[in-house]
Amino acid sequence: MAITGLYLESAPAEAVFPYVVCKLVSLTMDHTYTEKFESYLIQFDIYEDSSSPKRSAELWDLLIQALDFWVGTVENYTLISTIREGTSMSQWEVEGKKVWDVTLNYRILLQHN
Repeated sequence: MAITGLYLESAPAEAVFPYVVCKLVSLTMDHTYTEKFESYLIQFDIYEDSSSPKRSAELWDLLIQALDFWVGTVENYTLISTIREGTSMSQWEVEGKKVWDVTLNYRILLQHN
């Protein structure tokens, strides 16, 4: 199972289900006398138009497998942690069609090198 697109902030009107929208919710800067830190809260929304939440749940599972405890590389930073901070699932209707929205929030903590 795969998504058809990954979009930043919003999906285009012609986006085909299922797709994911990624948004920066907040960025917090912090520091000590010798170190600088950044904390990002990023929201991922999976949009799926099937009649059952089963496919949305499968996509949710794939995203969790990819992002939980992600150890990636960010230039000029050391990754401290990637933590899932919350999830939710809702359904709404667009032009008579049911759409599932699965939301996952991740906190990414970085230390500036």
